[in-house]
Amino acid sequence: MSECIDTRLGDKLYCLELGLLDDSERIGVEQHLLKCDHCAEKAVRFAETARLLRESSAVRDRVSHLVEHSDTLPRAESDHPGSRKLVSRFWSVGIAAAVLLFLLLTDWKFEISPRDEAVAESNRLVILYFDNIADTGDSLRFGEIVPSLLITDLSESDYVNVVSSQRLYDVLKLMGQEGEKHVSRRIATEVAERAGARWMLTGRILQVEPQIMLTSELVEVSDGQVLATQRISGRPGETVFSLVDELTVEIKEDLSLPALAREEPDPLVATVTTSSIEAYRYYVEAKEQFYRAHMKDAVAKFRSALEYDADFAIAHTYLALIGMMSNDRDLMSHIVAAEKGIDRVSRKERMYIRALSHALAADWDKTVAQLEELVERYPDAKSAYYCLAWVTRTRLNDLAAAERQLLASLEVDSLYASAYQGLTLVYLSSDNFERAGWSADKYILLRPDDAIGYYDKAKIYALQNDFVRATDLFNTALDKSPGWIHVYKWLGPIYLHRLLFDSADYCLRQAASREVKSVRSDARTWLALVPLAQGRVYEALSILDDGIAADRLEHATHGDDGDLAHKHLIKARIYVSLADEEAARAEVEQYMSILQGYDTKDNLYGRSKLVDILCQLGNVADAEQVVAELRMDLGDTPRDSLIIAWTAGLTEAATGNYERAIAHFEPLAARRGWTGLYYELARAYLQTGDPAKAAATLEKQLSFRNIGPWYDGIRYVESHYYLAQAYEQLERHDDAIKEYKLFLNYWENAETGLAELDDSRERLIRLRHRL
Repeated sequence: MSECIDTRLGDKLYCLELGLLDDSERIGVEQHLLKCDHCAEKAVRFAETARLLRESSAVRDRVSHLVEHSDTLPRAESDHPGSRKLVSRFWSVGIAAAVLLFLLLTDWKFEISPRDEAVAESNRLVILYFDNIADTGDSLRFGEIVPSLLITDLSESDYVNVVSSQRLYDVLKLMGQEGEKHVSRRIATEVAERAGARWMLTGRILQVEPQIMLTSELVEVSDGQVLATQRISGRPGETVFSLVDELTVEIKEDLSLPALAREEPDPLVATVTTSSIEAYRYYVEAKEQFYRAHMKDAVAKFRSALEYDADFAIAHTYLALIGMMSNDRDLMSHIVAAEKGIDRVSRKERMYIRALSHALAADWDKTVAQLEELVERYPDAKSAYYCLAWVTRTRLNDLAAAERQLLASLEVDSLYASAYQGLTLVYLSSDNFERAGWSADKYILLRPDDAIGYYDKAKIYALQNDFVRATDLFNTALDKSPGWIHVYKWLGPIYLHRLLFDSADYCLRQAASREVKSVRSDARTWLALVPLAQGRVYEALSILDDGIAADRLEHATHGDDGDLAHKHLIKARIYVSLADEEAARAEVEQYMSILQGYDTKDNLYGRSKLVDILCQLGNVADAEQVVAELRMDLGDTPRDSLIIAWTAGLTEAATGNYERAIAHFEPLAARRGWTGLYYELARAYLQTGDPAKAAATLEKQLSFRNIGPWYDGIRYVESHYYLAQAYEQLERHDDAIKEYKLFLNYWENAETGLAELDDSRERLIRLRHRL
């Protein structure tokens, strides 16, 4: 490692890290760190130790002694009069020298080590609500604020395993006491026993004005023996934060803890929360809404807390956590502010912050590693299990891991409704409809007034093509949550499958006037899918043109911004059906141009769409030229390999090499299928005389999958025509008749595909005569 470039400044590094320099000296050393690699590396290594030293009661006590017995050094005054915790920052260089001398002469050994899990586990403490005798209605929530602060403060100890407020809420919920603020001694004892606690702490608030007075009682759960009582009286104007600091010290002294517990870091509770009582009061209210899974109300309360303290890092952390649980990147962005205040939160919140920070950066492996460390240290952290499952399901596609993690959260809280909803999504992803129905029913039982349970149960029926029951449950979800756009997004396609085109149009129009720009843009695409499903292509083109004009006006282009790109792609497919190559190519070029503004890889994907269009038009030469150019630009990522195989299969099929096309298509279908792939693969099977595989492929394609397949509406409806042919070759005549009739019902007023319509009518007549 390099040497220090200026030892005069380098020697002050430890004073900087311990917060012992005045402003001018601090600025000088910070500027030195920007230039000196030697000291920058040393600072990184010492940063965590410095934080722990600043919070060490032993260091604070020794420094206090040095200050109080020195005639030359200025005295350090506490920020909180009467508090038994001493301030950790001292601004005199003389004090800095005294501190460093003390550390050297006493052979100071400060080890950063994991807590003694065996000791902590046996020393489990549950802190219950404090009765507010001074205000029986507890209008200012002091009865909740005091135990919440105590839980935070005592949780910093390596020698006490404090039951989290979330776990306390869950235990009360299991006992039918959800949200109960006043519990009897019998109920309190049962809560402690269920939480596996050795001790419980109850308390009373005797007075709030002109000063706060409170008492607490420490009880051995096993025999009900009162081990100790504490009584704290503050000075007029003294805050609840400093009183909790004093009470924490007394509680730790009254517990049977190892001697080392007195030497561990003991930060002021305000330094790991907030110094604003108003902010903390909103925070307590927000947490209760969070525990109740009333996330909208929780978000509003956390934001209110931030109005009083914009740097309240825990509030930012919870907002980011809700963002991760709901896949809301706007909320997740609060992690940036939380990171800035990472030194002002508890250890548990620091772990959440690091995990959420990795998630915001899309580093999913690090996200998982941090969350796994969190649940190992805090096994009651059910929200961490839930977040783990969200990452493993949606980002790592590890459904087995997601199931394990959600089941682990249910071991913590068997009434954790969100875990059941997460399990429903896991089981739906693996087409395990029986288990999905079980978990959805559990959620509905726990939250009968919540629309999402009925919504998930409806999806289960929809994905099994049981459209009548699905429709009923989606409408129940709408009764619970009127105007919910996600319901309409499923109901619209269901009505298309049921050939109820007016109902489909009504559902898809519900989104067109929404406040969210991207939703309006999506809806303007969906409206074109209704005439497109009927083969009324000119009407669909007109709707798409209107949508494109509106999208351009609102700059609703692609992805989270809007759906302009897909409108051009759908138009290209329509022009293919009309054999208008020039117009089709122009629309694909527009599609590619929009994608280019977002991601080069997306543009490569867009060029694969051009290959698809050219092959459908029979222009194989141009298609092969585009494929050759693509191969030069593509790499070896999974997505690149997919594009190479897809475009190669398209050109092989277009030149009549169906066996080669199948060789390219089949591995893709095994991994991930989509409308165009299934359509082309099934046609290749028919061409090679394999109607059984063609039928199986098209049956898979036509299994209901929300609105996505209708974006390829022409080929999607034509799939009924080709499925009928496959059934006919397999001599499944009744099934063939059903599919031909369905195809003709969709396109009885079609403006495209006339040859297929005429052929379907002729085949249908022959089949009926045969029967």
